[in-house]
Amino acid sequence: METTSLSPVTLKIILGENRMDIKKVFVIHKTHLDIGFTDSAEAVLHRYMETFIPGAIATARECNKDGKKNFVWTVGSYLIELYLEKGQNPQLLEEAIQDGIIAWHGLPLTTHTELMDGKLFQYGLSISQRLDQRFGRHTIAAKMTDVPSHTHAMVPYLAKAGIKYLHIGINGSSKMVQLPPLCRLRYGEDEVILDYAALYGASSVCGEYAMEFAHTPDNSGPPSPESVAAEMARLREKYPGAEIVSGTMDEFAEIVLAHKDELPVVTEELGDTWIHGVSTDPYKVAAYLELLRLRDQWEVQDPDAVDSPAWREFCRNLMLVAEHSWGRDVKRWLSDWRNWEKKDFYAARERDHITAEDVMPAGEGLIVTSNYLPQRAA
Repeated sequence: METTSLSPVTLKIILGENRMDIKKVFVIHKTHLDIGFTDSAEAVLHRYMETFIPGAIATARECNKDGKKNFVWTVGSYLIELYLEKGQNPQLLEEAIQDGIIAWHGLPLTTHTELMDGKLFQYGLSISQRLDQRFGRHTIAAKMTDVPSHTHAMVPYLAKAGIKYLHIGINGSSKMVQLPPLCRLRYGEDEVILDYAALYGASSVCGEYAMEFAHTPDNSGPPSPESVAAEMARLREKYPGAEIVSGTMDEFAEIVLAHKDELPVVTEELGDTWIHGVSTDPYKVAAYLELLRLRDQWEVQDPDAVDSPAWREFCRNLMLVAEHSWGRDVKRWLSDWRNWEKKDFYAARERDHITAEDVMPAGEGLIVTSNYLPQRAA
């Protein structure tokens, strides 16, 4: 790892001196998107399209009355584009975007980046670029959540797309890479500022400014107006004297950029330690790789096709293969950790109902099982 020295001035920029020094706090309201995990991918996307996006807009309208800025909902660019194309009321979202109460960041969703090729990763970035062009925005910040780290080979693609700041919020069950909370992630001649945070997003501080994430649980939708009010009140207590506003990551990124030359530099590969799901479905991965090869062939055969709606739809669906969830949550959907012996298994299958005794208690790290050795042949 290449680093610049962390001087007292730099530490003050990164960490702040105390909460009384903070003059303004940007609150990022998000719901973490898992296309899977809590339910099937189809059910999750249906819920966002039918309930969550309209619900977030309704919450924003209620919370931002009288010129207040208490709730701006941030999502990946994928959901925004999907709703504008296929949602029941695209005009509702268009107006919310124009009013600044719904925002996207530079990435479509959280991916297993190393499963993608450069063209597919670049396609994901192009969604935000198209939205920027359509609505007159200039997105410079992006976010990944859950996956603890991503290959630094993505840096040139981020830089080329105009992304200058990347936030990675680590799942609480994963081991963090030993990185400064704010640094410059460099690959070759390109770099982005990396904000590396525990959980989905810890407090980020740069001098007199801070950014706080207000996440609702996975795929649970936007908060109620009452929850928003409670969160903003909590932050006013945490940062006495500071202006507390809901905003976008771009606003905080601009502040950090002014100090980028004082941040340490990281050049080493980070890598994805969350990518276990890929090996569970060899056929799906083989089909995906073949489709990537076919995409390249089709692009050569018909270069004009890459600008067509059908091509974008194809690439958008192909991108979902690299989304980070890879199915439903085993803890919830396959939660029987008790009935392993054949007689118990068949009895449980006949019963077709998981009892409380079958479920592994929270925090139990060791399951006592019968000894297999006596069953082995001599």
